[in-house]
Amino acid sequence: MIRIYRNRDTHKKVPLFAGMSIIEKFVMITAPILITFIIHEIISGYVWWLRLSISIGITTVIWLLIFLFATLMSKIGE
Repeated sequence: MIRIYRNRDTHKKVPLFAGMSIIEKFVMITAPILITFIIHEIISGYVWWLRLSISIGITTVIWLLIFLFATLMSKIGE
């Protein structure tokens, strides 16, 4: 959920995928996973636990960046 207003009186929550087409939802879900898989294949020379931790970290960072971008865009659109 994305907060539209910081004030509790006018606080309104909007679902993250509200107003998106099916293609946009598909890209928002699969793009971080695909980028992580590509990076995972590039670093295939490392031990498995290091590759796993790098992949999980990259996926988390990408999802956070997408969430922060969506939050920023919702604040600009006010």
